[in-house]
Amino acid sequence: MFSTKLFKCFSASRQVFSLYSHRLSRVIGQRASTTMSSEFPTTLEGFGYGFNDVGQLRQIDPTDGSITDDPFKFEVSSDSSKNQAHYEALGEVLTEHVYQMLLDIGLHKIWVPSPETPKSSFVFGTKTDFANTKKLLFLIHGSGVVRAGQWSRSLIINQSTDHGTQIPYIKRAIELGYDVLVTNTNHNSRIEGPKRIRLEGNESPEEHIISVWEQLIEPVYDSIESFAVVAHSYGGVVTLRMARNYPNAFLEKCFAIGFTDSVHYAGSLSRRMFEWFNEHARNYVTSNAPLDTELNTRSSDIPCFSAGHTKHEWTSWACMEALFPYLEEQYQDWLETKKGETGQKAEQVGKEESAENDEDDDKDKEEGAENAEEDEEKEKAQADEQKGKPEEDEKDETTGKEKKREDL
Repeated sequence: MFSTKLFKCFSASRQVFSLYSHRLSRVIGQRASTTMSSEFPTTLEGFGYGFNDVGQLRQIDPTDGSITDDPFKFEVSSDSSKNQAHYEALGEVLTEHVYQMLLDIGLHKIWVPSPETPKSSFVFGTKTDFANTKKLLFLIHGSGVVRAGQWSRSLIINQSTDHGTQIPYIKRAIELGYDVLVTNTNHNSRIEGPKRIRLEGNESPEEHIISVWEQLIEPVYDSIESFAVVAHSYGGVVTLRMARNYPNAFLEKCFAIGFTDSVHYAGSLSRRMFEWFNEHARNYVTSNAPLDTELNTRSSDIPCFSAGHTKHEWTSWACMEALFPYLEEQYQDWLETKKGETGQKAEQVGKEESAENDEDDDKDKEEGAENAEEDEEKEKAQADEQKGKPEEDEKDETTGKEKKREDL
């Protein structure tokens, strides 16, 4: 009993702490953007870095420009604040680098609402128009300084682009027949001179996802067959907001949700939506247990499974080999369910048509009987008329013959 209360208390505290961290991260992210000034370079090469063939950030040899095996170096000064500012400025350059990586693998930049609107944000997609999409995958990152295409900036810097970006997810999804929509929930403002300009309709992660849905999904919703969501950390909060705004869409067309150490609060869902999430969602959380081990989950939360790693920022990378099979399994179940529903509808339609045909047959029989009676009456009437007609006919024939003889 005590352990259960302690667990619930810990979970609630973790969610409150996460919400606080999200707001703090937004402030840090805004400050990081502000630090981009003439004292820092605007390219990776300017910082003295480049990526090697396996996506690791490495120092560049200043003598010949080759990429060395030396990793990122945080301390560039005896001033700790300058070291942090240098790190954040490099991170801003990395954001632009990842944007370019998304374009290089064939994704399109989509403005929300449009490039003509000065205060626009943007996302990336495998196509610009999602009409007639069979399987659509939303990718939603966490809070803080990360932007579209990133799970963790620190992993990009200290490990590799495979560890820290969403590109492995995008490539795997495309291989499995998905179209992909890469959201940009933290792109809520931009710097114009000395001012920070808020982006209309994108002033928060929650507003961003609603704007993306209304612009890119809602107009073509009827032609989209199905969709799924993968969301990390605060991205779980954003996903639940989307589900609350569009519950029918989730109930009808969403076949799975894969969270990676999400900090959502499932108690905010309606009872029906909570039951749906319990059946179609799973949260891969930090754990010492082997990957994909089912963990004890309190009754008010979504089922939790081990991400196979103990660090929060590593969970998306660590659980990928379990998450995609889960999505595909859920998709097949969804197809079978839809097939069953279609079969039931077809059977019902068949029964209705059969009943209608039976009714039509009965009507035809009744009409046939009525017509038969009418035909009999007509035949009798014609028979009565025919009794006097032979004499007249003979007269006409005789007259005709006489006329013919006269003509001769």
